[in-house]
Amino acid sequence: VKEKEVETILPVVTSLKKDLQDTVIYIAPREIHLAPIIEERLSKDFKTLRFSAFKEDAKGKIDIIVVDTIGDLMGIYEKSKVAFVGGSLAPYGGQNILEPLFFATPVVFGPYMENFEDIAHIVLERRAGVMVDNSDDLHKALKNIFLDASLQREMGEAGRLIIQEQQDVMKKTVDIIMGAIKAGNRR
Repeated sequence: VKEKEVETILPVVTSLKKDLQDTVIYIAPREIHLAPIIEERLSKDFKTLRFSAFKEDAKGKIDIIVVDTIGDLMGIYEKSKVAFVGGSLAPYGGQNILEPLFFATPVVFGPYMENFEDIAHIVLERRAGVMVDNSDDLHKALKNIFLDASLQREMGEAGRLIIQEQQDVMKKTVDIIMGAIKAGNRR
C-alpha cells in the first residue's frame, strides 16, 4: 500500500475485519514511515500490532498486523488466502503481482498497472487475479475470494501456471545470454 492509497484502503480493512472477525489481516505499507500512521488509525477499533513486534512475541488475539519490516512479504503471501497488491489504486504504476502468484495466492489489484501492464493482462486473462476500480470493488473482491475456497484454488492454480511459464521464459533467456557470453569469450 502506498501513501495515496491509505485513505482508500483503511476503510476496506475495517469493513473486512468486521465481516471476517476471526481472520488476521496483514497490511504492508510500501513506505515504512506509514506503518505507525496505519497502526495508530487501526488500533482505535482493533487489536493491531506491528510485524516486528509480532515476530518477537505473538501472544494473544491479534486482529491486524502492520508489516514494518523488509523481506517478510513473501512469507506472508505464502500463508495468505488472497492478496491485494497496492501501488495500483492510485497512479503509481502498480507493483509486482507475480509475487503472491508464486505461492498460488490469488491477487487483487487496481487499474494503475502501467509498469506491469503485460503481466496484469495475462493474470486477468487467465483468471488468476481481479482488477478493481475502487474501495467497494476491493472489499467485494477480497471478501468473495476469501470466503470461496474453490475460487481460491482455481485462481491459485491459474497463478501457479503463469509462474511456471514465466520461469520457463527466464530459463530460455538466461541460456541465450550465457551462450552469447561463451561465444564472445572464445574470440
